[in-house]
Amino acid sequence: MKTNQVMKRDDAWIQRTKDGYFNANKLLDSYNKMSGEKKMLGNYSKLQGTKEYIDLLITEGIKFPTITGRGQGENSGTWMHPKLFIDFAMWLSV
Repeated sequence: MKTNQVMKRDDAWIQRTKDGYFNANKLLDSYNKMSGEKKMLGNYSKLQGTKEYIDLLITEGIKFPTITGRGQGENSGTWMHPKLFIDFAMWLSV
């Protein structure tokens, strides 16, 4: 059993050690503050290309490309598999 630790690389890049997933909400908040834009995670999730990519990741054996945690703890927010997180980051800013 792995002990979960949250690694904070800066205010935008937060990664869990137990599964390697990244916090998408933190990156989105940081991007919106820096750019002055108001992008929303739901808009990314609704894209046909995003849905197709998630389906592909599932066929590759990634059971849960995204995990949503509720509450106020360190696991709250939307966490993404590293492959999906890269795609999300490119959607924010090419």
